[in-house]
Amino acid sequence: MKYPYAILGVPENATQQEIRQAYLDLLRKYPPEQAPDKFQELRDAWQLVADDVARARLAVFGLQFHPHPPPKPSCLLPETSALPRRPGTAFWRKLLANTEPTHD
Repeated sequence: MKYPYAILGVPENATQQEIRQAYLDLLRKYPPEQAPDKFQELRDAWQLVADDVARARLAVFGLQFHPHPPPKPSCLLPETSALPRRPGTAFWRKLLANTEPTHD
C-alpha cells in the first residue's frame, strides 16, 4: 500500500479537517460503483489517518502489513491430551473460558 497521505494528496502536517475534505473530494471523484479498487484504496488510507490516535500509530509504527489476523488464544492452548501438560495451562484455559480458575 502506498503512503496514506500521498493517496489522499495532503501533507503529513495537514489538519483533520483538511484530510477529511480531501477524502470527501476524492470519494466524489472516484465513487465505489465506478472505481471499486480506487475506492478501497481511499478507504484504507482514510482508516490509517482518520483520527489523532490512528495518525500517531502511523507515525510511530509506520505501515505494517498483517495478512492474517492474530491467532485466537484457544489456538495457543490446545485441548489435546496428547500434548505435554505444562503447569498453569489449566488456569489460563479457565480464564479464557470466563470461568473461575482453580489451582492445579
